[in-house]
Amino acid sequence: MSRSRVAGVIARKSEGNLRVGDDSFLDYSPERIDPGNTELGTTKTPKVVSGRCVPVDRGQYSRTRGVAETPKVVSGRCVPVDPGYLSWRVRRRSGETFCFVEPVNVVNDHMPKYMVRRMQDRLDRAGRAVNGATTVVLGLACKPNTSDARESTSFRATDLLLRRGSEATAIDPHGTCVEPEVGLRHITEVDPGVLAAADIVVLLTDHDVFDLDQVLEHASLVFDARNRLEGLQGRVERL
Repeated sequence: MSRSRVAGVIARKSEGNLRVGDDSFLDYSPERIDPGNTELGTTKTPKVVSGRCVPVDRGQYSRTRGVAETPKVVSGRCVPVDPGYLSWRVRRRSGETFCFVEPVNVVNDHMPKYMVRRMQDRLDRAGRAVNGATTVVLGLACKPNTSDARESTSFRATDLLLRRGSEATAIDPHGTCVEPEVGLRHITEVDPGVLAAADIVVLLTDHDVFDLDQVLEHASLVFDARNRLEGLQGRVERL
C-alpha cells in the first residue's frame, strides 16, 4: 500500500522526470510501538527501514528520522502474525514459499502444547495428574508490564490446561488484557495462600510487580516459562 501510493505521488510530482526503481527509490517503515516501554514512545521507538539493492547514501540516512541501526523485535503480532504478510507477498510474486517465516510460525504455534506437555510431565513425576490439579498462571499478557493480549500464548496454554481438567487461576495485574475463558478464575494480586494451595505455579508473563522470591517461598512446584527463577533444586522446572 505504501509503495503503490507514495511511489505514484513521486512519479506525478516529478512530471515523469523520475522513474521509481531507476532514478528514485522508496524506503519506508510503518508506525511501530513497544507496549509496556516507559522510555520510548511513538517518536523514539527504533524503526526498521526497508532495504535497498543499491549503494546507500549514509549521509541521507543519518538525516532520516527514526532509522534504526539495530532492529528490535517485539511481541504481540510482530512475530506470529505480521511476517505472514511478507510470506504471502513472496508466494504471490514468485510462487515460492518463504522458507524462513513459515517454519518459525510452526514452532510458535506449537509452543503452548509443548509447554503444557512439559507441565504435565512434571506433575506426573510429582505423583500428580493435570486432571484435577490446581494450577496458578502468572501473567496473561503477551509481554511484561502491559495489558496487550494480542496473540498471547498464555491464553492458549491456559485453555489447554482447562481442557485437560485442571482448575486454573490466572493472576495478572493488568485486568484489561483478560478475555473470558470458561472455568478460568482471575485475580489481579498475588495471594500467598493461592500460591501455597496450587499443585503447580506457572510463570508465563514476568510482570515486574510479581515478587518472584515470594513465588519461590510459597509454591510447592513451579514451571518457569520465562527462565527467571533459579535454585530450589527439584521444585523449579525451567522451559
